[in-house]
Amino acid sequence: MAASAQRIVVGSRVEVPSIGAGMVAMDNEDGTWNIEFDDGQEGEFPTGQFVLAANQSLKELRQLPDAAPTRELPSGIRVLSIPWSEPKPEGRTRFVCFSDTHGLHGSIPSEHQPEADVLLHAGDFSNTGELEQVESLSRWLQAYPAQEKVVIAGNHDTTFHEEYYMGGGGARFHDPPLDCAQAKALLQGCTYLEDTSTEVLGYKVYGSPWQPEFCDWAFNLRHGSELWQKVS
Repeated sequence: MAASAQRIVVGSRVEVPSIGAGMVAMDNEDGTWNIEFDDGQEGEFPTGQFVLAANQSLKELRQLPDAAPTRELPSGIRVLSIPWSEPKPEGRTRFVCFSDTHGLHGSIPSEHQPEADVLLHAGDFSNTGELEQVESLSRWLQAYPAQEKVVIAGNHDTTFHEEYYMGGGGARFHDPPLDCAQAKALLQGCTYLEDTSTEVLGYKVYGSPWQPEFCDWAFNLRHGSELWQKVS
């Protein structure tokens, strides 16, 4: 049965022919839906191009491996897939990373919010840059058990890219338009990086929101030298 004939909501499990299974991450409110696939891909699709999965259970996605794999990089960095599975070793600095929370940061289980020396949110902290979601994120950041907090915007955080937003991107999502300056001012309790760097606990962190063109979202640039100049 076509998805258009059924009730689609954010969180629905869906199947896209020739691509695979995924989850609806966002209603773009223009007849398309942002779908995040189980293999890490994502894309925008109109309702006629996908179907609801017969099994809507998230049980398999929530299952954790029996043992937490740890990777030791040549630099000495240890990467934990399940960071709450073991205590931080003595003398180490722990970075805990989030991204793509899309306004749902408050729904992250407390046991999945391990204590950190540095908390890094790598973007898409909102659906489309809504002021109330930015303000809520600030409260979440201030309460998070980390000494330092660093945030980078993503392509969904449209109010953080004023040129895009005022140039027509904002009209796609918000009527009336939101105040971009107010959105940025609401982000507190962290260091915000946009093509800038900062030093945290002896580490230099550079943050840039730019990405290759994707479905006319914010912070998009064509592949090539201009993009690499932004992120290098």
